[in-house]
Amino acid sequence: MALRHGQRMQAVGQLAGGIAHDFNNMLGGIIGYTELALVRIPPDDPAESLAQVLAAAERAKRLVERILTFNRGTTAEMKAVKLGDTVAEVLTLLILTTCSS
Repeated sequence: MALRHGQRMQAVGQLAGGIAHDFNNMLGGIIGYTELALVRIPPDDPAESLAQVLAAAERAKRLVERILTFNRGTTAEMKAVKLGDTVAEVLTLLILTTCSS
């Protein structure tokens, strides 16, 4: 029973790793083209929107890194985060989501 559970967990880990690598490749394009657009346009409302896209893609990239760390069976480096910045970011996303609905 334990062996079967271990095999299932290994399969889930391999699946997560494959998805994470593919998703990371997509994020590379999103981040790269958003950075190019930010350099090329004057700072106004579209620039703020692109900055939000870039921030969201960077968060997704960090999530992929955590998935890959889990898949490899290694431990992630622990570091302090500014909780206020994270809360402000989440509130901004909630407000944007509410306004667009």
